[in-house]
Amino acid sequence: FHWLETPTSQTPQDETATRPAELETVVTEHIQHALRYADGKVGGPGGAAEILGVNPSTLRHRMKKLGIPYGRN
Repeated sequence: FHWLETPTSQTPQDETATRPAELETVVTEHIQHALRYADGKVGGPGGAAEILGVNPSTLRHRMKKLGIPYGRN
């Protein structure tokens, strides 16, 4: 059975593939996108938390951890 044979060499990596971004970077960009979509609003109807499907306090905590500013300036 040919499907039981062990490959003799590994498949070469696609030269056009790029290294994925770090998860923290992707999460930061995603939150920032939601904030722009919500015109900077974190909680309440139409806020970034609602858009992302998370509790507003959870989102604020994550934003603080990631260094994303929020609140009144």
